[in-house]
Amino acid sequence: KIGPVSKIDDCDIEYIDSVETGNTSSLIPGMRIKGNSKYYVVEKILGSGSFGEVARCRIEGTNKYVALKLSELDSSNFYNEVETIQLLNERTHLNPYFVRLNDCFINQDYIFQELELFDQTIAQQMLEALSALKHLGVTHADIKPDNVMLVNHKAQPFRVKMIDFGLACKTGCLPQEGVLQPLEIRAPEIILGLPRGDAIDTWGLGCLLSSMFLDGLLFPAENEYDNLRMIVKLLGQPDQKLLDKGTLVSDYFIKVRERDLNEFVCGEKCAEEFSGNMLSEQLDLDSLQPDKVTERETDDPDMKHISSTEKGNLSLNFTPGMTIKGNANNYILEKILGSGA
Repeated sequence: KIGPVSKIDDCDIEYIDSVETGNTSSLIPGMRIKGNSKYYVVEKILGSGSFGEVARCRIEGTNKYVALKLSELDSSNFYNEVETIQLLNERTHLNPYFVRLNDCFINQDYIFQELELFDQTIAQQMLEALSALKHLGVTHADIKPDNVMLVNHKAQPFRVKMIDFGLACKTGCLPQEGVLQPLEIRAPEIILGLPRGDAIDTWGLGCLLSSMFLDGLLFPAENEYDNLRMIVKLLGQPDQKLLDKGTLVSDYFIKVRERDLNEFVCGEKCAEEFSGNMLSEQLDLDSLQPDKVTERETDDPDMKHISSTEKGNLSLNFTPGMTIKGNANNYILEKILGSGA
């Protein structure tokens, strides 16, 4: 257990100069900060806000990295935070779930906490993974929760990796027809029949992260029409030039003539507002024919999988306990982790 917060009377510290000279950040990469029994070298600012600042620091003379959190001396949240984290840290069985507080001290007019350092947020790791794929000219094409896995939550909390590259390909060779991505995270260009690129991965990741934040799906998964309708409500209707190019636009939009209107009209209510002389032809997101919903949904790999399952036509029927022969090893199947097309 960490004892009372210690006060360090060391006026020869670089960050004091940076504060007095009016810099917006109290922590600066390269500065050296004295703690209770060690010095910290600031390497990178991780975040800042009303809570203070957090930096990635290396303990001088070692290769150990920690997070150093700086707060104002009169911060009312500091002592509450320290007490709460200490209480949680005392319960070792909870260590996999909560941050570890290693030390805390006062230096000049600031309070510091030395905390365990997490590699990155899940969002940052996935964005960096997509950036690497983009650099290689590869599109994953199937970003979804099932394909983002925790490496080892106990040894590396919230360290994740991307898996399942079965649909991945060079972006220039990405199929321009057919269904990709689960419906709830399907990019609009796939639904509307527009040219596809690595942006579909970005869309998929955005949907994945929003579902984690909201604890539920952002867009519905019943059919493509309702999915697209929600996208339009939240983000606005696609540009007219895009709708003119989409090969599947007619599945979801109908052309209407509106008086003195040069923009797209979304929904029946909008169309009703423009009665009288019909001059310009526009596209209106309107009721989708039931047969079109059925036709489009049968193209969904997941729907095909469900149909084949119901008919008993699965090519592979894994059962826990079965033995599978490989090239040089035999595998005993213990648990079904997932299934799909």
